Amino acid sequence: EFAQPNSNPEGLRALINATLPQFSPLITDVDLDAVAKKAPSNIPRFRYVGPTLHSAGSTVLLGDAIHTVKPYFGLGVNSALEDVTALRDAMDANPTQAEAL
Repeated sequence: EFAQPNSNPEGLRALINATLPQFSPLITDVDLDAVAKKAPSNIPRFRYVGPTLHSAGSTVLLGDAIHTVKPYFGLGVNSALEDVTALRDAMDANPTQAEAL
């Protein structure tokens, strides 16, 4: 209902009051009217890049550099931290860098 241009601002306010009441006082009526009038945005699509591992020398790709991550999900830093943990574990478990990678 609210994902259409020129939706009802009073209904949108009621939805915000019901689902996110702590934020409602922070949203002015002017801003809410602008949001209600605006057409929904199209989220860009990303294609999956197959699981190809490129390995050479001492370069390691982490986070957004190696994972297809949609930036608006905020997952890039989380995947980078998981990657660093996996890299640390691999380096601790192997005697040489080449074997770890």
